[in-house]
Amino acid sequence: MNIFSFIKSGGLVSYILLFISVLSVSIIINRIIFFVCLSRFNLDNFLARIKNAFISKNIDSLYDYVFENKNIFCNIVLIFLKNSSLNSEDLEKKIIFEIDKGDLILEKYLLALGTIANISVYFGLLGTIIGIMEAFSNIETSGMSGINVVIGGVSKALTTTIFGLVVAIPAIIVYNFCLSKSEKYHKEMINFANTLIFYRENYDKK
Repeated sequence: MNIFSFIKSGGLVSYILLFISVLSVSIIINRIIFFVCLSRFNLDNFLARIKNAFISKNIDSLYDYVFENKNIFCNIVLIFLKNSSLNSEDLEKKIIFEIDKGDLILEKYLLALGTIANISVYFGLLGTIIGIMEAFSNIETSGMSGINVVIGGVSKALTTTIFGLVVAIPAIIVYNFCLSKSEKYHKEMINFANTLIFYRENYDKK
């Protein structure tokens, strides 16, 4: 049985699951690419560059680097640079707001992915119930029993069950992975912002 026959044998529920699976794969690819690219960004080197810029009184030199490496950490620095004339309290508020925006970027599509992981299982269960009902209906209609009578309904039940699990399992794995990464980078953004403020207070005035 090829993939097209497999999907067709599951009926309407399989087509719904096919649509959900395409959406799920698109989100998974997007999130994996995002986190892989972010993981390649060397935060320690970036902090060293920032520290040197403070010490050399050449903060504006960071603009080019920030624009070339757009990510959640560079966005924080950009807000820092644009509002460097503010007092510490107002600057912190700006940075906190930018961290919140960074969290939205980190958690982008995660609600959709978590929903897909949940509903795909239920669609698989729905297909199972429909398939079993169809099998019993065939028995009632034909007045006979046997494998040939129920095979269509049982096939539909098994197909949608398998399809639902195939969609749900990768989705929940990637969801948990992305959620863990989001929490990790949220903490790093806070530490990064605190380091920026520390540099400002200790190097910018010297």
